[in-house]
Amino acid sequence: MATIFQNRQWRVTENGIESRRRVPTYVVPTEQLLLDLHGHYYWPEHMAEKSWVAMDAFLEAFVAALQALHPGFDKHSLETAIALAAARQTPKTPRQTVRTPLVGPAQPRSRA
Repeated sequence: MATIFQNRQWRVTENGIESRRRVPTYVVPTEQLLLDLHGHYYWPEHMAEKSWVAMDAFLEAFVAALQALHPGFDKHSLETAIALAAARQTPKTPRQTVRTPLVGPAQPRSRA
């Protein structure tokens, strides 16, 4: 299957969105991309609850998939879904967090 778009975590093909490095592969089929949850797209909010998902990468792939596979998608539904996903996002470890500001140098751990 030809790749339409990919980033560090996701690949978009005509079959939908699939994770690139997760085993087993996580797939959002094309026919489910427009799944509606109370007036907004379901997938951004759902994926925000998963600690392994880099939301910037997922949203980038989700938008690319909508543009390529469902060009008449509802932009308002997408904006609402993104806002709700941001509010629901699971805290990430520092390595997974996107654009974490540097607060200060790491402190050595004390040995007890």
